[in-house]
Parts: sequence; C-alpha cells; structure tokens
Amino acid sequence: MELTGVECGIDTFDVDFREMKRRHKHANLLKSGMPCQDYSTSGNGKGASGETGWQYCLQIPYILEYEPDIVCLEQVDGILRPQFREELTEVLTQLATTYV
Repeated sequence: MELTGVECGIDTFDVDFREMKRRHKHANLLKSGMPCQDYSTSGNGKGASGETGWQYCLQIPYILEYEPDIVCLEQVDGILRPQFREELTEVLTQLATTYV
C-alpha cells in the first residue's frame, strides 16, 4: 500500500532511511508497531532478548535518522512491567534527545 508516495506496512529494518529522507525530504508522522509477544503479559516475557522484542529498542536510531515531526510507537502495556524498565527507559531516553 502506498500513501502520498511512502510505502505502508513495510519492515522498518529493510528501509534505507537516508534514501527515504532524500526522496521525501520530511515526514510529519512515523508510526511504528511490532509483534508484542515478548512484552505481552500473556506472551513469553523475554523482552528484548525474545524473538522479536529486540526490534523495540533498535528502531530508535532509524527514527532519529529520519526525523519525523511526530513519532507514534505502538506497544502493549506489558512494556510497563518492572522487568522491562531498562528497555523502556532506553527508548524514552534516546527519543528525548529530539522529542519531548
């Protein structure tokens, strides 16, 4: 699917954000969601060490490279559990360098 020249439903880790930024110059909104099993209360609880949980923290450098005006990160409320505090803090700290 394409929306104003930008693909939707693509794998963030397959995107060359430098090239996207060159082609599209600027994005108003970047929304990111990933599989939640590693953070879900009904999932495996492995967090960043799980099969897909690593994507949560490693998406931030890509977001900071593209510099959209608004970032919407989708994640289950299980990310708020104490065992994931370090991962959530890492994401928020990195985003705080550019976003409030």
